[in-house]
Amino acid sequence: MKTVTKLLAAPMVIMLLCGTIASCGGGDSAIVGVWDGTGSAEGTTYEFKSNGDAKMSAAGIGYSIATDATYKTSGKTLTITYREGGITIEEKYTYDISGDTLQMTLEGDTLVLKKR
Repeated sequence: MKTVTKLLAAPMVIMLLCGTIASCGGGDSAIVGVWDGTGSAEGTTYEFKSNGDAKMSAAGIGYSIATDATYKTSGKTLTITYREGGITIEEKYTYDISGDTLQMTLEGDTLVLKKR
């Protein structure tokens, strides 16, 4: 009977570990989704995926840019890492999610985004 229990327990432990690792992707699951900028951030979109990947885009009159990124959260810190002109850039935001609103603050500037 102990052998059967051990045989059943091993796959369950592996599944739990895989699920834990997969859910840790970027960290805070509430941030996963597509967020559109409001106010001064209008035209800006952030997409955070559960595996830690992200896309950032901005559009305005006569321009449109997009870049791939990665992200992670720790406490109330959101770290976004991306490459621009061959240089790796890491930005550490303080963030807060309340309902469908995400506020990201970097160096005193706050972006307010709404979840789609």
